[in-house]
Amino acid sequence: MSIEAQAHLTPYTSHLTAHTSPPPMPHILEVDGVFLTFGLKKILQRVYLKAETGKVTGLLGRNGTGKSSLLKVIYGEF
Repeated sequence: MSIEAQAHLTPYTSHLTAHTSPPPMPHILEVDGVFLTFGLKKILQRVYLKAETGKVTGLLGRNGTGKSSLLKVIYGEF
């Protein structure tokens, strides 16, 4: 099994005036270039996913296409 993944959080920055409160800091989960193989079988290839707080992100696909496997890579279970 071989896994390559990259994830990082990107902070929100903005210009503020003296009389405003800062906007809430969104959190961003971003993975890019995820590959997952079991033996010679390629499960995931070059997967990119970006999810931000306050936005709805869907992960859709037919049964057996690697949705749960991608989440397990993100969660560190693989």
